[in-house]
Amino acid sequence: MAPWRSAFGTALLLGAFLVHYGNALWSIYVRRSLRLRRWEWAQLGLGLCIPLLLALHIATTRISEAALGTDSTYTYILTLQWVVLPYHAAIHATALLTLWVHACIGLHFWLRTKRGYPQWRTGLGVFALLFPTLALAGYVSAGADIVQKDDKFVQQALEDANATADTRAKTDRYALAIIGAHGALVLLAFGARSLRRRIQESRRPPVLTHPSCALPILPGATVLETLRDHGIPHASVCGGRARCTTCRIQVGRGLETLPPPMGLEAKALERIGATPGMRLACQIRPSADIAVTPLLAADASANDGFTPGGLEGSERLVTVMFIDLRGSTTLGEAKLPYDVLFILNRFFSEMNQAIAASNGHYSQFTGDGLMALYGLESADPAHGVLDALRGARGMLMRLERLNGELKS
Repeated sequence: MAPWRSAFGTALLLGAFLVHYGNALWSIYVRRSLRLRRWEWAQLGLGLCIPLLLALHIATTRISEAALGTDSTYTYILTLQWVVLPYHAAIHATALLTLWVHACIGLHFWLRTKRGYPQWRTGLGVFALLFPTLALAGYVSAGADIVQKDDKFVQQALEDANATADTRAKTDRYALAIIGAHGALVLLAFGARSLRRRIQESRRPPVLTHPSCALPILPGATVLETLRDHGIPHASVCGGRARCTTCRIQVGRGLETLPPPMGLEAKALERIGATPGMRLACQIRPSADIAVTPLLAADASANDGFTPGGLEGSERLVTVMFIDLRGSTTLGEAKLPYDVLFILNRFFSEMNQAIAASNGHYSQFTGDGLMALYGLESADPAHGVLDALRGARGMLMRLERLNGELKS
């Protein structure tokens, strides 16, 4: 314990706590919607319980050492928690389980977006059960050993630690002060976001157009928070942390008003090879009217997040050309099947060459007709029209030549 009782160790522990605690309160304040999934509520609720459960332990150890001159040895702490004030032991065990479950929820929903997690999940689950079980077993075993000691041992442990009834009363007051401060800060975070929401609702907000409805967007709210706030199901395996990409959307109107992808969003979109206009609903915070289309089902799984972008297609302005062989029914009735097939093959071959020479795409053929697409690779729709006209002229020239070759 010596390193943690030093000024550096104390500052390190205190700094780690304040950073984590401050981040938790900030995450509550910045949320524009409190419509969370059950696992998110569980993680948040358990996290907010941790300071309450640790307050008494912190007050009777480091604060008591610094303020009251006690010596918090393991013997003293075990004696205090198992003999003098047994309810401390129950609080301590509850704190351990609460903190561990809180951590495991966060780890699980972080790791489940990784490809190798399913193979490791069983082993990690066993570890997650054994670790607190063994810790509590050791704690109970040490407590049982202390309980069997006589009164003289207990009195000596308290004297060695310089702990009296007065110090215990003061540490209780310290613990209550910690609990009170924690409660006030949590209420402040929730109250501040509630006040901000009322102020923002009084102004004309931008509108989010979803395939199912149009919704007002509160300033600073993400698309995901807006959808959740209005009870519209939308995929988000990682809970809006830009890890899983299952909340991906295609932004139509209003894309130019959004800042370009940065940080976590940019890395996530790069990982899936996102197409232009694809963004993460959990990361964009529209400040103007916007129209979006979900790209994955609302019940998408973590595996769906690995699906590359672009497989769902994109909206483009292209030129479509249909080519049909005139009089093909009469031709089929007058010729042998082999001859009909020979003529069709020659016809499709010539048409395909004309399409390729004019930057077109041979899309499909059905019976005696085919479909070609122009402008797939061009940002300017006019290019597709011009290429299609060139392709049509080339087809007519090739058809005239083919008619001459097959005249006999």
